[in-house]
Parts: sequence; structure tokens; C-alpha cells
Amino acid sequence: MSSCSPSLGRRGFTLAELLISLVLGALIIGVVLQFVTGQTRLTAMQSGREEVQQNARGALEMVASDLRGAISAGVERGDADAIEVMLPRRWGLVCGQTGTTRTVVLFPTIAGQPTPVGADAGLLLRAGAGAWQPALPTRATVLQATEVDPAVACANLNPSGNVVAFQLDGANHPGVAAGSTAALYQRVRYDVRTSRGAQWIHRSNGMTTGGAWNMQPLAGPVDADAGGVSFTYFTGTPPVALANAPGVNASTSNLSQVRLRVRMKSRAGGTTPQVEFDSATVQLRNYN
Repeated sequence: MSSCSPSLGRRGFTLAELLISLVLGALIIGVVLQFVTGQTRLTAMQSGREEVQQNARGALEMVASDLRGAISAGVERGDADAIEVMLPRRWGLVCGQTGTTRTVVLFPTIAGQPTPVGADAGLLLRAGAGAWQPALPTRATVLQATEVDPAVACANLNPSGNVVAFQLDGANHPGVAAGSTAALYQRVRYDVRTSRGAQWIHRSNGMTTGGAWNMQPLAGPVDADAGGVSFTYFTGTPPVALANAPGVNASTSNLSQVRLRVRMKSRAGGTTPQVEFDSATVQLRNYN
């Protein structure tokens, strides 16, 4: 005798269950995608913010470091969005002079320190606590530098230790006494120009033979629409801000401080670039 057991029935998903599953799955996927998109956007914004903060600090320090080395008599031009300075590269003492075309200067020996010459190099001389000479717009040029024996050329200063002497030939050298301070400078300009499809801070160590500044991109991009780089000039002690930038021959305004403000814009961060601004005020040395 045999018996027959009933078969277990197998039932599939109903249409309603499938639709509910699809809707729930779509909702879950949407939530996950929204989370991932939000995290990606947040990461991009953070990356852009970090980039622009680093750019702002870096640009500020690069420009401010040059200004810290400048003297008021060396500010050749001060505009609201650009500055030109005669930046001292070597400091020394005058040993002697021949007319207005030759000055012998005793310098400390510092490895790797440049001795700038050419149309964009020159001298600023100062006797005691007097004014720096020559006064702008006249410049004392240095077209050639020849090393000479300090024991002979600067015997009147009794040189000793690690020193080197140079005979500097050029034009418009003001007459000063032996022992006066000498600053051998290189002309430098900062401004904002277009580079790589955006506005960047540019720097130049001098001009081309055609008389135009040979500018090189330094930091960027800047938020040019909101005043990417600006300079404010101060005079006297306590310092008082000038209502307008002094322009050409800025040192005649008795400058004592320069405030630099940079506003940088990120290249990352999605469709909305991050912006950051920073500022620093630099005290000019030996203002008259």
C-alpha cells in the first residue's frame, strides 16, 4: 500500500511586492547617491579652501618679505594695485669715489650673495643719519662691478675679516664721505596680470632692453573682481594712511609703512570657487 504526500506549493512575488521593492531600492540608492555627492562636494570645498588659504598666505609672505628688505627711499612707485622698489641686495661701506661715475664699496663676504649690475641695478648712499641719496627720480646706476683688493682700495677703513671690495662704475653717484652706508640694489615690481587664463600676482627683477618690465607669474589666481591685490601707504610716526596712493617717486611722501592685502581664489572647489583674503603691514626701514 502506498501513500501520496501533498506537494508543498511554491508561490512567487506578487506585482505589488515587486513594485514596493523597486521603490524602496530606488529610495535607498537615492539616499546613498545624495550622501556620496554631498561628501564629494564637501571634500572639493575643503580642498578649495585649503588651496586658497595656502595661496593667500604664500603670496602675502613672498611680497611682504621683499618689502621688509626695502627702505622708504627705495620705493620708486607706489600704486593702489602695484609697487616698484629698489630692493637692497648687498649692504656695505663706501671706501672712496672718483667723480660721479665710480664708487668703491667694502662688503661683508657672504657665500652666494649676488652683486647686481646693469640698467636695473644701482646704489643708494647715506652719510650718517642723513637722507638717502640720490633722491628720486635720479638713480645712481651700476653698470659694472670689478672686484679689487680691500687692503689697498679700502685701506682708510682698516678692513679685516671676511670682506670683499668692489669698484662700482655707473652714473649719477652722489658724493659722500668714506665710511658712509651703501646699499647695492635691484629694481623689483609686483602687480597683477593675466596668466594661465586667470589673474595672477606677477613679479619682475628688472626690465627688458625695450623698457618694459619682464614680469613672471608668482602666485594665483587672485580674485581680481574684488581687488585681488591692494597696497595702502602710510607716512610719519605714528603712521597715517595716505588718502591716495603716492604713485611715481613715492619716497618723497616720507613713507613709513606699506599695508599689503591679497584676495586669492581657488582653482578647485566645484562651480563656486573659494576665496580668502589676508593682509600684513610692513614697517619700512630708515624712512626719512
